[in-house]
Amino acid sequence: MSHPDQSAEPSARTAADGTLAAPLTAAGRGAIAVIGVRGPAAHRAVLRNFAPATPIPADRFPLDAIRYGRWMGPAEEREGRSGESVVVVATADDAIEVHCHGGRAAVAAILRDLAAAGAATVDAETWLACTAAAHTSSVRVAATRILAQTSTERTAAIALDQLRGAVDRFAATLAAQLREAAASGVLPEVQARVAEVLGRASLGAHLAEPWNVVLAGPPNVGKSSLLNALLGYRRAITFASPGTTRDVVSADAAIGGWPVRLSDTAGVRATDAALEAEGVRRTGTALEKADLVLLVIDSQSGWTATHRELRARTSAPCLFVWNKADLAEPPNGAAPAGDPQGAVSFAVSATRGTGLVELERGISRALVPSAPEPGAPVPLTAEQRAALRRAVEAPTAAECLAALESLTAPADPCL
Repeated sequence: MSHPDQSAEPSARTAADGTLAAPLTAAGRGAIAVIGVRGPAAHRAVLRNFAPATPIPADRFPLDAIRYGRWMGPAEEREGRSGESVVVVATADDAIEVHCHGGRAAVAAILRDLAAAGAATVDAETWLACTAAAHTSSVRVAATRILAQTSTERTAAIALDQLRGAVDRFAATLAAQLREAAASGVLPEVQARVAEVLGRASLGAHLAEPWNVVLAGPPNVGKSSLLNALLGYRRAITFASPGTTRDVVSADAAIGGWPVRLSDTAGVRATDAALEAEGVRRTGTALEKADLVLLVIDSQSGWTATHRELRARTSAPCLFVWNKADLAEPPNGAAPAGDPQGAVSFAVSATRGTGLVELERGISRALVPSAPEPGAPVPLTAEQRAALRRAVEAPTAAECLAALESLTAPADPCL
């Protein structure tokens, strides 16, 4: 997975002592980027370029201690440089993370300085292979891969926690309890804790892949206007004539720090027009794949049989969005008549922008009802989720222990 537009060109050679530097976050503009430095000369390479705000004892960074300062480059090249504000933390005796501004230029400059200090600059895929060869757990290798694909600071922070060993420590702690227990009486307690972590599976699966949030409703309820309002720019065409949206129009965004793919769908109605009918069919497909549905209701026209039909065509959770609330007063938070399941309602005006903050908070809560605390374990892959599920369902302490131990097994060096 090469990031040629973000990093310095990967070194054609390998550093003589095996010290590597690589961009660990996704290429492109962002708030924060993370650069990993690993190897015998990691501390020396970073200290050659880093001016800490407070003195660092000896010639090494203290383990797991966050240090703020400025990245100035080598001493002989500092004249005229203002430096880049960075945060540095040593995550192992031979591993350091440099957190800097997410722009391409800042990342490339730091990688060039590290290369000048003797580190071989490599891409994320090479970093993964070297990490696996160093007998790092498969959890951390997966976390490195996913971290490079995250698109928000919030999801990157969760992936970083797993890279730093959150799942490994969790599994090792519970495994130790099972080994030390004289009897299997500890099993229910261990399985309850595993079930809690397994409950974060959906979050882990969406750190790199966005949640699918689908806007659905009859024609002319304002779905396209709502999409544009949530995005902050005009992605979809809006027009008073019914059937303007003929296809699923999607765009990626971040809501509450979570990556989402917002999809505006064709208004559902009976039609003889082949093109519009195909759009209605694709609406049904989008509903089947949705993680969350925003069922958009015109506050003037109210709940209709079409809304009831759309509600029945998806198993995903729904939020009722009463649009055009500036033109008519929607019901006060009550579910519309004829909807037996009920749902949280929001009153908005897509054209005036009112109610959007509350709606975005509702979307965030619906996607992630309880965000994990910093440092909490979050399963990232199907293999990790399967291992946790085996642990939860294990009939004996020995089988539960085997499932937990599989989580912290060394990665395959051929990954």
